[in-house]
Amino acid sequence: MVLDTGGDKDHGYNECSLRGAQKAAETSGLDFEYMVNATRKDYDKNIKALIDADADLIFTIGSTQADATAKAAGRYPDHHFVIMDYAFSPGISCSDTVSDCYTQESGLANVTSIVFKEDQPAYLGGTLAACMSESQNLGIVAGDQIPPVLRLVSGFENGAKSINPQINIQTIYIPDFDDEETGYQVARKLISNGADILFCPAGKTGLGGLKAAAEFNVKALGVDVDQYITVPSARHVLITSVMKNVDVAAGAIVEKFAKGTLRCGVYEFDLKSHGVGLAPYHEWEGKIPQKCTQLVALASKKIVLNPNRSLSK
Repeated sequence: MVLDTGGDKDHGYNECSLRGAQKAAETSGLDFEYMVNATRKDYDKNIKALIDADADLIFTIGSTQADATAKAAGRYPDHHFVIMDYAFSPGISCSDTVSDCYTQESGLANVTSIVFKEDQPAYLGGTLAACMSESQNLGIVAGDQIPPVLRLVSGFENGAKSINPQINIQTIYIPDFDDEETGYQVARKLISNGADILFCPAGKTGLGGLKAAAEFNVKALGVDVDQYITVPSARHVLITSVMKNVDVAAGAIVEKFAKGTLRCGVYEFDLKSHGVGLAPYHEWEGKIPQKCTQLVALASKKIVLNPNRSLSK
């Protein structure tokens, strides 16, 4: 496994992906090794290092490793590659003359992609935030504008607007997932501009946002994992987290590989399959108005009944 620059202690995306894959590998009797990219310049080098170490499965974390993964898959057709959070599409990731990137003709017949319907739980989070906001002013500390982040932001915005079309949503993108200080300063700015609930889909940068929320006692929603568990310093302000169960997804994929049933192509995890969802309310259980929890439950039911409905822009 090649972790992105957030590393193995980011209290979220990378760390949980690692935990899920490592546990499944141990249970399945597979040898397991992982590397951490210090910078984006390390992508090719670290993938090549694991191939040289005779890894049969190369598992890359994050859409920013897409180009490096595709390049390595083309060079090493006898190895199987898995990428978290990215689906290859014609004209972008492979030739625009094909209809499917995951074929021998396209050159990615040895690749499996894991994707999530992030907009679904984010929509539920936005619904909850808009219902609970007293100022009707929400703040989003977002990371780089990659597809998963854009889906999280759009889903959250649309969920909030489903409750109040006129709600004010301040969204600031930060092109770095490892800058806690900037996340903190951006969150302070959003709070000073009236935001009374923050959503921070920005990796380690988002931890800075949660730090500001905790310091100024502003409610917040975590992201990717249940950050009530992983960020205890913010427990008193975390009403829930918009979760992508990356540990479950990574573990399931490794188990399939061990059993010889892993296919190439795209595996999608959504609300219906429990691949995404909202975390428990923890300390906020009983403090959230019943009408808000009912609105979330109703929205969830509608999404499960109509899973192909677009919740992002």
